[in-house]
Amino acid sequence: MLIICDGGRRRDVAYGSFKIFDDSGNLLDHGQRIFGDNTSNSAEYLILYSALLRAKVIKVRKGHVTILSDSDLV
Repeated sequence: MLIICDGGRRRDVAYGSFKIFDDSGNLLDHGQRIFGDNTSNSAEYLILYSALLRAKVIKVRKGHVTILSDSDLV
């Protein structure tokens, strides 16, 4: 499974988006979230957490997970 996620902040709003792919590169799910008055680092963490929760809900099979993010903290 591959999760690509990114978060950021513009003006007074933190936001993020994610995509979840299976091992064959098929898009399984995607999402966007607005986190309100948070930092961009918080947004990066929260969107990854959202993606992992979503992967659990759609019952992605257990196994190897690769996460692509531009955040050094995440």
